[in-house]
Amino acid sequence: YGAATGGPEIDLAASWLDAGYNVAIYYWNQFSDESELKNAEAKVWSAEGPEKMRYRLEDESYHYYATDKALSELMFDELVDVMSEFDGSRFVIAGHSLGNQLAVAVSGRLLAAAVNQQISWNLVPNRLSVLDPFYSKGAKPFLGDKWVGEAALEIVEALQANGVAVDAYRSSSLTTSVFLGDANTPLLNAVAFAEVKP
Repeated sequence: YGAATGGPEIDLAASWLDAGYNVAIYYWNQFSDESELKNAEAKVWSAEGPEKMRYRLEDESYHYYATDKALSELMFDELVDVMSEFDGSRFVIAGHSLGNQLAVAVSGRLLAAAVNQQISWNLVPNRLSVLDPFYSKGAKPFLGDKWVGEAALEIVEALQANGVAVDAYRSSSLTTSVFLGDANTPLLNAVAFAEVKP
């Protein structure tokens, strides 16, 4: 945050770093910069969504990234690469709004790779936090006609069965309004859920 964005000048990672943790942020804003939210959502799960893997440049032009990998696969590859020597005892993945789907999907990919002995179990997060989670409504062809909330719940249940703590926080009803999103109550009922009503 900073003056350029109109927010306070606060280093949100500083207190974590001071406490001995490391912090990483996965920027996917160029892929998510779509006028139709469902087009950005599809990229999390599939490279074959309505807009494939296009991304937006600062000049507002779109370009297509030549890949057959969904965003969750690209993030998986990056995590496995940068954390190849990770030997810590705590690994947390968090995602906000639409980013919660990316956090869930990549955690599912990490779990599947560990189960298949392709990566070490210490690369499976101990905790997954979804913050003001957004899920669109309706069946998605790229998910075998499941709703994204259904797909997310299946992954969350698999993570929990393997000892991963999952929590959800909601501080706004915006992502679950009648017009915009699916409240995904089954997922919220399956995890440690806290709602803040300012």
